[in-house]
Amino acid sequence: MRHVRMLGLCLVAAFAMSAVTAGSALAHPKEGSNNPKEWTKFANCPRSIPPNYERGQGCIWGKSGVGTYFQAGNVTVNFTKSIILQGGFYYGERIPCTAENKTRYWECGPGGDESIEPPIFAGPEYGNSTLSKAAQPAPSLTEMVETKSLSPKELARYDKYVAAGKTKVTATIELAGPPSSFFVEQGNLLEGVGEALGLPTQIKFSNPFLGNTCYDGSNYNPIQISYTTGTTSPPPPNKPLEGKPGSLFSTNEGGIAHIIEGKLVDNSFAAPGVTGCGVGGGADAAIDAATGLPSAAGHNATVLAGELTQAGWEAVQEAQANGH
Repeated sequence: MRHVRMLGLCLVAAFAMSAVTAGSALAHPKEGSNNPKEWTKFANCPRSIPPNYERGQGCIWGKSGVGTYFQAGNVTVNFTKSIILQGGFYYGERIPCTAENKTRYWECGPGGDESIEPPIFAGPEYGNSTLSKAAQPAPSLTEMVETKSLSPKELARYDKYVAAGKTKVTATIELAGPPSSFFVEQGNLLEGVGEALGLPTQIKFSNPFLGNTCYDGSNYNPIQISYTTGTTSPPPPNKPLEGKPGSLFSTNEGGIAHIIEGKLVDNSFAAPGVTGCGVGGGADAAIDAATGLPSAAGHNATVLAGELTQAGWEAVQEAQANGH
């Protein structure tokens, strides 16, 4: 019954979006929906995750959609390009349903077991990224730098790029840490309660003046997003945001489950200051001053809208063997 309960999956996208599972038997079939090309979404599903078919394995594909944004301090990044989430999951060793785990895992809730096997996310094959790196438009260089905080040498560099019209800045959301740091709880996602998607992230700001190492967050100090499809309880001055679980249906004779029109929200996270911006980090202080970073919890927000698709690992392998 465990992998029947788990045949559904979360959205993301990731950024957009993200993923969970719940048996396709629970998803209503969509008429006229047998499209073999849909199996190609799982072309990068990992093949090296521990094979344990009784406990279940799955493949995940997600895509962010309209309405996705990320705001930290004075910087708001609206997603004009979709982000693709891809990978798979398997079940780890059993863990006890401690008081902390009962607040995080749906299966540790009332009537649940004394212990559970939590799903572990696995990154995609062939060295592909779990989250695709799509550069999004960010505030311009003149908006992101407080020039009075620059040294004379950095100010001269800044003036040179501004005079040349090189003021466009992009922001790329990246997963911080290994793929296994990604967290998804399918019950919370579908029920609209608690943490549905845990996404440790870092944001890369790109511009000739900023250089190639300008980040907010890092693998060691990530921006820790805890998305919910329910209602947030942020510290002030932020007000609660309402998410949406979305609609669940299946295609390809129940082999592929889809969640669409969902919305994941979080406005309770903190964001650190930037690092590595300019020559030797010489622009860090100037960017922090202009952008309001670091930014404490209660002053930031993110919404992740889109779709999520999931299929069983064995079904994907069979489809690929048949040329799909």
